[in-house]
Amino acid sequence: MTRPLVVITRDERDDGRLAAALEARGLATFPLETVAVQPGPELQRLDALLSEIGPEDWLIFTSGHAVDVVCARSGWPSSGSARPRLAAVGGATAARLRERGAAPELVASGPGARSLAEALASYTSLRGIHVVWPRSSIARRELAERLAAAGARVSEVVAYRIEPITSPALPEFRQLLAEGRLAAITFLSPSSAHGLATALGAGDLAPLVGRVLVASIGPTTSQALRELSAAPELEARSPSIETLAEDLAAALTRATA
Repeated sequence: MTRPLVVITRDERDDGRLAAALEARGLATFPLETVAVQPGPELQRLDALLSEIGPEDWLIFTSGHAVDVVCARSGWPSSGSARPRLAAVGGATAARLRERGAAPELVASGPGARSLAEALASYTSLRGIHVVWPRSSIARRELAERLAAAGARVSEVVAYRIEPITSPALPEFRQLLAEGRLAAITFLSPSSAHGLATALGAGDLAPLVGRVLVASIGPTTSQALRELSAAPELEARSPSIETLAEDLAAALTRATA
C-alpha cells in the first residue's frame, strides 16, 4: 500500500524532526524548502547585549531559530545563575530552549507577539526592565511596541535573516501536485508560506486549493495562509511538531478510510 505523501516546507537539515514524526506515523515525506535562514547583520550587537543584561532582565524568544543563534554565541552565559530571565512563545520554542539546557521562566501559550507581551506584562512589572529580543529580519514590531508601552526598555536585534528560496525540488513538486499525488503540505511559519508563494510565481497559494490538504502548525501561520488564498484545512491542536504530525496522520487516515 502506498503511503500518503506529505510535503515539508520547513528546513529539516539540522534535525529532521517533522520528517521523523510523520514517517513514524506511516507517512512518506517530500522536502521542499521555501526559505533559508541566514546570519543576521547585528551579531556583534547581540554579543554586546548578552554581555550587558543581568539576571533581572529578560531575554525573549519568538522562534527556535533565535534560540539556536543566541545559544551559539560566545557571550551566552553557561550557567543558569548568570543568565537573564527567559521567556518564549509557544511549546516548540520553549522545547528548543530546554534542549539547550535553558528552561524558560515564562512560556506564552497563545500565538504571536500579543500573547507574549500580555503574558509578560501580567507576570511581572516591566517598568524600567531591560528586555532583549533577538528577532528575524522580517518580524513585525508589535511585540517591541507593546513591551515599551508596558514600561520596558526594549532592545531589538536582528539575529537572523529569512529569505525566500526556490528549491531544486520545485519542478517535481509541481508535477506531483498536478497529478494529484500529494496528500498534504505542511507550513510551520508565515515565512514558509510566503516563500512558497514567491517560488510559485503566482503571488499567492491558490494553486494548492482543492489539490492537496493544507496543514498549519498554529494560528499565526494559518492567518498567513488565509491571506495567501489557501486557508488551512487542518490546524494543529497545539503549536508543536509532534502535535501537527499526529493530527495530520489522523486526518489522512480518516480521509482514506
